[in-house]
Amino acid sequence: MQTHGVNNAQAVKRGVVWARQTGDSKAGWAESWLAWQQLQRYHGQPNGAFSADEHLAGRMPSRGTELCVVVEAMWSLALASQMAPGDEESAAALDALESLAFNALPGSLSDDLWSHPYLQFANSYQAVSNEPDHIWTNDGPQSAMYGLAPNYECCTANFHQGYPKFAGSLFFEDLAQQQLVSAIWAPSATNVTVGGMAHVELRTSYPFNTSVEYWIQNTQPFTLKIRLPKFLRSPTAAPVKVLLDGLSVKVEATLGFLHLSIPPAAKRLAVKIDSVMAPTVQRSADQGASVYLGPQLLALDLKEQWHLVQRYAFEAADWNTTATLPWRLAMPMSLHLGALRSLQ
Repeated sequence: MQTHGVNNAQAVKRGVVWARQTGDSKAGWAESWLAWQQLQRYHGQPNGAFSADEHLAGRMPSRGTELCVVVEAMWSLALASQMAPGDEESAAALDALESLAFNALPGSLSDDLWSHPYLQFANSYQAVSNEPDHIWTNDGPQSAMYGLAPNYECCTANFHQGYPKFAGSLFFEDLAQQQLVSAIWAPSATNVTVGGMAHVELRTSYPFNTSVEYWIQNTQPFTLKIRLPKFLRSPTAAPVKVLLDGLSVKVEATLGFLHLSIPPAAKRLAVKIDSVMAPTVQRSADQGASVYLGPQLLALDLKEQWHLVQRYAFEAADWNTTATLPWRLAMPMSLHLGALRSLQ
């Protein structure tokens, strides 16, 4: 099972979990992060996942990734971030987790969560049943369709762990340092021990914009430690504007995190962060061009049509999904994101 995708996604956390027994967090992290880097180097996909249409399948963006791979990798990276030996390592794992949560997992689910494909593809224009000439080699012809349990039932039973565990990883505490770590921006609220049992609410529409507000009620001082997303840590990124209790403050990110001292106060808008997102293009010889806006991988709107294949109980159903707009498109070599030219 060395090449099985789900096994590899689960095994990424082996190093940091075993480090709880050995006490050697650096060695545990090194093992886990090497595993993730190798998966990305040889099988990584533009959506942050790695190809595994049952077994590891290389970097071609038309090879699939099983939904179970995505949620298991998310949990491995969440644990790696929390048990990393330092801030820089933790930020790296959170960058990878964020990419999966905002790209790979949504790409594996229908809007209402009643259907999913067994395999998703970073580069595909249809998701239909009974594909006898499919490119994947190990899974059946139903693997690409959105359905209740296409190809095999494991993803139907397993995909539910993705977002709950992600939500549970948005904040974590360092009681020894009296710090609350805001790991990834997403609408959320938490009650924590630091700050005299502080209540913290994070209001944001991220990843669709970079306006973030922390509403905090606390009776004791504490440090709010905020991970800046990877694209905002880039040397070419726009400046990040930070307001602390309504006053502009200059805060430099240290090893991927902002550190803000929060004094005691009744519930108020304690921290506000604003920046801008600019589109970027990443190119590679084996994957072509991928366009990102902040952490999100952009996709063309092909005006897909959903055709019912089979209806089950409640709202569950199997669907064939096809494009109605041209999909044979090329990205200009210039970084200017102008109109795309059809190859038809």
